[in-house]
Amino acid sequence: MQMKRYEVSSLQEAMRRVKKDLGPEAIILSTKTLRDSNPPLLEVVAALDRKQDEVLPSSLCQQPPASSAHPGGDGMPDWARSISGELRELKGLLGNDRPDQLLREELSEVKEALFTLFDMLGFRQGSREQSPYGRLYHRLLANGVSRARALRIVDGVRQEGGDTEGDTYESSVRRAREAILRSFPQEAVSAEGKRVKALVGPTGVGKTTTLAKLAARFALEQKQKVGLITMDTYRIASVDQLQTYADIMKLPLLVAGDGEGFRESLRSFTDRDVILVDTPGRNPEDTEYLSELKRQFGESPDLEVSLLLTPAMNREGLQVTADRFRLLDYDSLILTKLDECQRFGVVFDILEQAGRPVRYVTCGQNVPQDIKEVTPGSLASLILGHSIH
Repeated sequence: MQMKRYEVSSLQEAMRRVKKDLGPEAIILSTKTLRDSNPPLLEVVAALDRKQDEVLPSSLCQQPPASSAHPGGDGMPDWARSISGELRELKGLLGNDRPDQLLREELSEVKEALFTLFDMLGFRQGSREQSPYGRLYHRLLANGVSRARALRIVDGVRQEGGDTEGDTYESSVRRAREAILRSFPQEAVSAEGKRVKALVGPTGVGKTTTLAKLAARFALEQKQKVGLITMDTYRIASVDQLQTYADIMKLPLLVAGDGEGFRESLRSFTDRDVILVDTPGRNPEDTEYLSELKRQFGESPDLEVSLLLTPAMNREGLQVTADRFRLLDYDSLILTKLDECQRFGVVFDILEQAGRPVRYVTCGQNVPQDIKEVTPGSLASLILGHSIH
């Protein structure tokens, strides 16, 4: 790994020098204000890992190199030694450090068994499976709604209909849609009309691209004055990507490396109608980062925080993310990458858990067209398997 230290007057200057010296794949390791200097300077430490061909321990999906079949000094092939090491590590984790995880898995298995039993008792007894309620139940399951919530919806629909033989499948679907609508969280009045909009979320959900789509929507379609701020100073390439979008749309972009830089950027944009803020993507389990980001945001009354989630993630990952990012007290959700999903029932689970409304959905990489505002009605239709278009 190649590391380099800089003393600069601003973070923007550091980004330019790091990119020139180390390239766009470099990362910022740390920033610190040198208060002894006059005027105060910024110390920035950057690095570039030149061992690009190394396989990271977590990259379990990468193919091993062809030479890995050759045995090492102990007579064991490299690929076998790697797997053996991973198994030892997993055994250590399971045996010592993560009893809470094992407990969660066991509870999940018990709940799944109970739900399956309810499924069998309630909807698989002869003609029950072909009843309107049985068909509705299987439709919900097929679109990814959890068994617990599917049973709850169908039970409510059946009670409303009186469980009569004359009830039709179409009418049960309509009542299911109404039940889903009633369960949605309402828009918080305090979040309406806020001019500073920060996008947060884990790595890979499309924050930077979504921010560009929103910028185009506000600036080009609604003719508002838009300012962009990026707090993602970890990777030089992410700043370059947003700068490219900003240049195309002729929008100002400021880089904020800490809380004071964020507040200074907000002061510079007092003439802007809308300010969009990009943030780094991190592991939801990194509570230290989330706490630091909350501190950097401060207590701005004009800030709306939107959590980005993609239904392409598995249910457990979505639930963990929605729960951990609650530390930031997010106001709304943006669902991304719908074009990569086939089942959207998990959205129902997450909306109920997060307790926040969905503002937008994205369904492609094209800027600005692949973003849409959504209504509760369109989301309910999506959960039931209809197109949102």
